[in-house]
Amino acid sequence: MELKILIEEADRFYKLGLLSDAEGKYRKIIEKYPDYYEAWLKMGNIFIRTDQLDAAVLAYETCTAQAPEDVRCWNNLALARVKQGVHTLDNGKSKVLVGTQAYMDLDEFQVKLIKILSSE
Repeated sequence: MELKILIEEADRFYKLGLLSDAEGKYRKIIEKYPDYYEAWLKMGNIFIRTDQLDAAVLAYETCTAQAPEDVRCWNNLALARVKQGVHTLDNGKSKVLVGTQAYMDLDEFQVKLIKILSSE
């Protein structure tokens, strides 16, 4: 009964876009019911939406371990890693001289990754 109420509250906040409130509820669910993979999936989604990519990867990895048959966990894990790649390339571009071959190579690969993200 308690789990059902927590899930309803968390899902309501999530659907309303109140991500901080939803995160708090999902954290409570995970503390009490760490094997409830849907909470890990939603936490990953919250982390993606708030640009906490490392946390999203960890949440989705937990999700895939608990529910390896749920394709959403795998797709979202891949998405989080692609987004990490885009950020990594952005960081790399900030370290090399604009206009150089190295910069253009990083930029070209970043554009490819962004195209992947935009087709989601």
